[in-house]
Amino acid sequence: GMRRLELDTDIRRTVAIWEELGAPLGLTVQSFLATTGSLVDASEDWFRAMDTDRNQKVDVFEMLGTMVALAQGTVEAKLEVLFPIVDFSRRQRLNFDEVQILVGSICRGLHKVTGSPTLTAVEVQEVSRRLFDSHNVRYDSEVTSRHLQRFLREDMEARAFVDRFQHAVALPAARTEVQVRQKKQMAVFSSEARGESNI
Repeated sequence: GMRRLELDTDIRRTVAIWEELGAPLGLTVQSFLATTGSLVDASEDWFRAMDTDRNQKVDVFEMLGTMVALAQGTVEAKLEVLFPIVDFSRRQRLNFDEVQILVGSICRGLHKVTGSPTLTAVEVQEVSRRLFDSHNVRYDSEVTSRHLQRFLREDMEARAFVDRFQHAVALPAARTEVQVRQKKQMAVFSSEARGESNI
């Protein structure tokens, strides 16, 4: 099997290679393989899984978001890697659109690779609003990495989403791991809905 990707070495190297390639938003098979190198077993299969519209390109934000989400490392360390990727102004702050790109890309990428549920555009917007609202930040303003970290700790839905992937295994096994966790969560929710408490 494949080892789990390391945030501080594998992922940071992948981001550096992507930046050296000129930080393209869409990766062809060649640029995908150049960027991921030998990190992802069966990289071409992984590329095909992410290229759902079959246009021979993969969205770099989906790819990097997925790799970071499934890599070893703390949530804070993962945000340190992801935040600058979508911080287009390079001011260590994200505007509302950048937050939506971050949230949507991670959800779409994880859906493609793990089969986890994804969010609609409206749901991505709602999550972004909750982030801004939780810190009393206007939608035409910006949030920091600290805002995002606190939101991921304190918002129950966001935390549950992050926890689902935080302890996942290597990419090929991630789909199975996530599906097992989802089934367990659904069993708990349905037993609670029937008034049965297993706690």
